Amino acid sequence: MAAPNKAAGAPEETEALSQQPEQLGRGTVAKGRSIDDGKAKYGPGTEVEMPVTEIQRLRKLGYLITPGAPQPSFGDGPTFIKAGL
Repeated sequence: MAAPNKAAGAPEETEALSQQPEQLGRGTVAKGRSIDDGKAKYGPGTEVEMPVTEIQRLRKLGYLITPGAPQPSFGDGPTFIKAGL
C-alpha cells in the first residue's frame, strides 16, 4: 500500500518548521544605547549575538550600528564644575 499524500502546510510540517532554531546574527551596540536581553546588559561598542530578526529590528530602532552606514557624531556633552572649587 502506498503512503497517504500529505497536503503541503499540514500541521506536522508547519510544526517541524517552527521548531527549527532561529538563525543567529551579530551586531554592535550604538553609542549612547544599551541592550538588556534578560541575561546580560550590553553597553555601547559591545558586540551582541541574537536572532537575525531581532538584529534587524534593533538596527531600525537605532540600538545597533548598521555596518557601512555613516554614524551620527556625538559630543561629550557639557562639563559641570561645582562652584567654589
